[in-house]
Amino acid sequence: MYFIRCMSHRCVISVQVLLPDQVLTSLCKVPPFTSQSAVQILSAAICVLFQDWLEAEKHTPGEYFPADRIDSAVEVYLRELQAGDAQRATREGYERVRRELRRFW
Repeated sequence: MYFIRCMSHRCVISVQVLLPDQVLTSLCKVPPFTSQSAVQILSAAICVLFQDWLEAEKHTPGEYFPADRIDSAVEVYLRELQAGDAQRATREGYERVRRELRRFW
C-alpha cells in the first residue's frame, strides 16, 4: 500500500509491504472488496499479473526473481478460490504459473 502525504513542496511516501496471505485478508476489509465476488475479481487480476511477470522474466531475466515467494503466494490464492465455473479460468491460470515456476526456477 502506498500512502502519500504532501506538505508545502515536500511529499512523503510510505510503503507498506504485505505478505501474500495478508493481501486478500487486508483488502477484504476495504470497500469495494468487502464481498466475495470482488475478492475473486481481485484474485483474477493478481493471477494475470503473475502470468505477465513470469513471461517478462523469461524473456529478460533480472538479477533476482522471487520464485519461491510467488509459488507460496499462488498456493495461498489457490486455497482461497471458491470452487465453480466462474473461477475455473483463474484456477487454471494459477496452476499454469505454478508449473512455469517449477519448470524454470
